[in-house]
Amino acid sequence: MLKVGLAASAAVVLFASASAVATPLNLILGTPDISSFFVASAYNATTDVLTSGGIAATYDLDGVAPPDFSITGGGFNLVANISSSGALLPGGSFTITGSIAGLGAATPLLVGTPTAFGFNNSPISQIFEFRIALTGGSLAGAFPGEVGIIMNMGSGFGGSFNTNFANNGSGVSDTARIVPAPLSAAVLGFGLLAANRRRR
Repeated sequence: MLKVGLAASAAVVLFASASAVATPLNLILGTPDISSFFVASAYNATTDVLTSGGIAATYDLDGVAPPDFSITGGGFNLVANISSSGALLPGGSFTITGSIAGLGAATPLLVGTPTAFGFNNSPISQIFEFRIALTGGSLAGAFPGEVGIIMNMGSGFGGSFNTNFANNGSGVSDTARIVPAPLSAAVLGFGLLAANRRRR
C-alpha cells in the first residue's frame, strides 16, 4: 500500500509539474464560428494579465464562404491571467458583444471564463489557444457549453511570459465549437464498449 501511495503521489507531482508550463492545446474548430479582426493584445508580466480586444465581424454556420451573417457593433474581449511559466491562472473573462439582426441575437452574444490555455514557444509561434466555459449570451445555445479560441497575435510574442509584450493591433481570432480529436473519440468509444461488456 505504501508503494502504491508513493507512486500515486509521484504521479500527482509529475502531472502538476507538467501542467505548470503551457503546451499547445491543438484545438480543432468547427462551426458555428465567429471571426474577429484587428485584435490588439498586451501582456503585463507584473500583474500576469493578458488583455485582448478587437472587432467581432462575422458569424458563420457552415464553413462555406462567405460567412452567413455580419455582426453589427461587434466586439471581441478576452482577459486571461497567465503566470510567468505560461500556465493559466484562475479568473479572467470573455465576451463577444454586438447584434445579429437576421437571428434576433442581441448583445452580449457570448459570455464565459477561460478554462485552458496553450501556446508553442519552440518554435516560437504567435498562436494562442483557449478553451472557454460559456456562462451566457444570446448565441450560447448554439455551442455545447464551451467554445475554443485560436488567436493569431501576428507579432509581439517572444516566446516567454517573463516580460511585457504587445502586438500591433492586427491580430485575428476564431471563436468556434470545438471538434473532438479523433483519437479521443476513439478511446472514449472503446471505453464505453468495454463498460457495456462488463455489465453483461
